[in-house]
Amino acid sequence: KQCSCEKCNAFDPALNSPDRYFRLLNQIAGIPTDGEKVVFAYLNYQNPPEKIRPAKGLTIKLTMHYRCYVHSIDDRTCKYNERSRKLIGGWKKLGVPLTFYEADFVLPGGSLFYLPMEEAMAEDLKFYHRTGAEGIMAEHVPFDGVFVKQYDTRAIRERWRINFMTPYVQAALLWDVNRDFADLEEEAGHFYYGVTWPKMREYRHSLQKTWKESGAHFYYGAVSASVSRLLDV
Repeated sequence: KQCSCEKCNAFDPALNSPDRYFRLLNQIAGIPTDGEKVVFAYLNYQNPPEKIRPAKGLTIKLTMHYRCYVHSIDDRTCKYNERSRKLIGGWKKLGVPLTFYEADFVLPGGSLFYLPMEEAMAEDLKFYHRTGAEGIMAEHVPFDGVFVKQYDTRAIRERWRINFMTPYVQAALLWDVNRDFADLEEEAGHFYYGVTWPKMREYRHSLQKTWKESGAHFYYGAVSASVSRLLDV
C-alpha cells in the first residue's frame, strides 16, 4: 500500500504512478551493493516517469505487455505496436540503460497450440538492437524442468515442443544479431524435424501466412479464443 500522506499526495496524487514508484527506487539506488540494480517497468509502472528521472545505476527492464505478437514492434500497420514504439521512445528520451522483458512463451493458453511468431520475434530483436537496448529477457518453460504440482501439466511440460522455433531464434540472435532469419529457420527445422523438415516447412509457412494475413491481433492479456481468429482458414 502506498502512502497517502499530505507530502506524498502533493508530489503525486495518483497512488500507483511511475513517478511514485521511481521516487522509491531512486532512494534504494543509493544503497551500496555489489550487484546490478535492475528494476521492472511493469503494468502500472510501464510508462516512463514524468516528474522524476530514474537514478544513475538503475537498469530498466521494460515489460512488453499489450504488444501484439502477430506483428513485429516496428510494423507500422499495427495499432497495438504503435503504442509500444511510443512507450520505448519515451524511455529512450530519459537516456537510461534499457532492456526488454518478453513473455511470448507463456501467452494465455491452457492447451498446446503453435503460435507462428518466430519471425516477428526475430525482427523485434533486431529492432531492440537498433534502439541501443542492452538485451532482452524472455520467459521460457525448460524442456527438462521440475514443476510443482500446480504447474506439472502437459500444457506446460511440453509447450516447448510446439513453439521451439521462437527460443531457438531468440538465442541465436542474442549471440549474433546479424544472422538471417531464413537461415536460422532452416537450421532449427533440420535439427528438430530431420528428414521431414521440407514437408513441415511447407505446413508451417501456410500457418504463418494465415497468421499474418488474418487482420487480427494477439497480445499478452488476450483470451485464448482469439487464437482461433488468427488461424481461421
